[in-house]
Amino acid sequence: MHPLPATFVEGFHDEAEVRRMEYRPFGNTGLAVSKVSLGCGTLSQLYGNLDEAEAIQAVQLAVRRGINYIDTAPFYGQGRSEEVLGRALKGIPRQAYYVATKVTRYERDIERMFDYSARKTRESIERSLQLLGVDCIDVVQIHDIEFAPNLDQVLQETLPTLEALRQEGKLRFIGVSAYPMEILREAITRAPGRFDTVLCYSRNTLFDQSLARDYLAFFLQQKLAVICASGHGMGLLTNAGPQPWHPAHEHTKAVCREAAEYCSRRGIELGKLAMYHFLQLPGPATFLSGMQTQRLVTINLEAHSQGLSTEEADVLAHLKESVFPKIVHPHWEGIEVEQYRAAMKASKCQYAGPVSHRPRPTDVTLSRTCSRLLETRVFRIAIIDVHQEPSPITQQPTPRSRKSRENSVTTDGTDVRHGRNLGDHTVALGEKSLFEQDLGDQFKIDASTQGVQKVNLRCGADSMRIELKTEEDFQGVMYTRGSYYKQTKPCFIRPERAARTLEMKFNLDQCQTVNNGEVYSNIVVVQHDPDIVTPGDAAFAVECDFRKPRGVTVSSEIQARDSPAASRITLTSPDPSVNSQTPNEHNSVHSDSGTVTFVPSRFRNGTMPEQRVRGTVETVEIPISVPVQQPHEEL
Repeated sequence: MHPLPATFVEGFHDEAEVRRMEYRPFGNTGLAVSKVSLGCGTLSQLYGNLDEAEAIQAVQLAVRRGINYIDTAPFYGQGRSEEVLGRALKGIPRQAYYVATKVTRYERDIERMFDYSARKTRESIERSLQLLGVDCIDVVQIHDIEFAPNLDQVLQETLPTLEALRQEGKLRFIGVSAYPMEILREAITRAPGRFDTVLCYSRNTLFDQSLARDYLAFFLQQKLAVICASGHGMGLLTNAGPQPWHPAHEHTKAVCREAAEYCSRRGIELGKLAMYHFLQLPGPATFLSGMQTQRLVTINLEAHSQGLSTEEADVLAHLKESVFPKIVHPHWEGIEVEQYRAAMKASKCQYAGPVSHRPRPTDVTLSRTCSRLLETRVFRIAIIDVHQEPSPITQQPTPRSRKSRENSVTTDGTDVRHGRNLGDHTVALGEKSLFEQDLGDQFKIDASTQGVQKVNLRCGADSMRIELKTEEDFQGVMYTRGSYYKQTKPCFIRPERAARTLEMKFNLDQCQTVNNGEVYSNIVVVQHDPDIVTPGDAAFAVECDFRKPRGVTVSSEIQARDSPAASRITLTSPDPSVNSQTPNEHNSVHSDSGTVTFVPSRFRNGTMPEQRVRGTVETVEIPISVPVQQPHEEL
């Protein structure tokens, strides 16, 4: 049993339940907050239809049972969350809770989604005060700073405005939030002592532990109140599953579905297991979770106060050991930012002409007008399914109505339903492959290795080296997963001048390289236009496998510990969120040496193969001789 907090109100609270709750220091603020806190993103339509009456009762039940920290934002339902929460708070004594909201992210419309200006920040605080029905907001956080045009505006305009509002008595403490944690570190480093709290989400889950591994110690050293949010991975780790908009990799979603089905067959809620795991991390001040129903409040509080049953603990152990290790892409960092920037660029009609500025065998031209393009929002890149086309496609375009949901984007007179003619090389596109995309549609653009002659991977003792060779001078960028928005070496390479060879080298503990039992993997994106993913771009899954020493030595620059690594490169997608659940469907090459080379089939021996291959890569080059030695005896 725990002592009663300063927020306890006799006659309102369930004292026995409050004493079961743990209360922790909230950084240097002097507050003590409940270990479990209430996230109100679910008090909107973000996670499906909302039963407002039930949601209000859930909020009041949560506070009555000891939760005293509540988080919301104007973006959640464009004010709906703050409005519903304000109605719920009318039935709760003001002393009983601390309320937090956010600024800078507001509308669903792409051009009005973010606003970091002083004027909008002031307007937002005034509106939040009104909707919440309070005189002062306890914590105001700058929302999703990774989307800002630059960090300077956040630190030189938004932050000083909040500091002025604090002096005016309209807020007490200032925080910052983002999904990529490196930008949080940068903001905190550049503005020492000016932030009181830091919120990171989906970084302490059953499939992503990067908060504890890479950043928690730094945040705590800065005396910040660490708010750990979304232990359910924004719905991934629940039996019901995520909403359609979830940006996670498709393979990640599939593994989480497998876990949910395993739990459902045993009458267990995956969300409770996720919540229990979420709460075990020492260090954060509070663990924020959405609870829009009284049932969810009960499940989450039981996970805190009662733990798991023997059966639930066994299921959790099984999932940790046998299911979640299958996940290759534990996060979706960078995906939403790149989609946002692409949509912003499109909304300003900068792509009403050719998709790319570089010469190509086939430029893709949008068939709609600029005003039509303003409705475009999301751009994704799909995977090439590997199969063979016996002959070039010769069918003519089929007329279609402008009302068709398939849309019409043509390439050199070839209808997108049938294929795209790449000179002597044909890549067939799917029924729903296009550049322009309507809201709500799941249409995608095929990726290819157009312009790529060779991708070479070398696995070193503690590093990976990737070399790109192209047909023509390369003027784009090459980067690893989640590195596009930061644009810092060694994870992001942009040549100073055009060249046909580009090399990237990074250590195995850099660039968000994933280590899964001595298998080190990453995604390397080859993007021809520095500003936007376009058709013809590609991404490669690169992997160095040190699990099975072979007792051989590789000399010189590709020394791979005491033995060479098994290496693999797989054609994937510039947008990991639409990658295949089965990477083996895509052509990959691998070797048991420290070197493996990806060569598109059209460059093999300098000639075209007789059959045109939809996909890429069928040749492995091993340019070294590997002397076989006797394996060392195990001591």
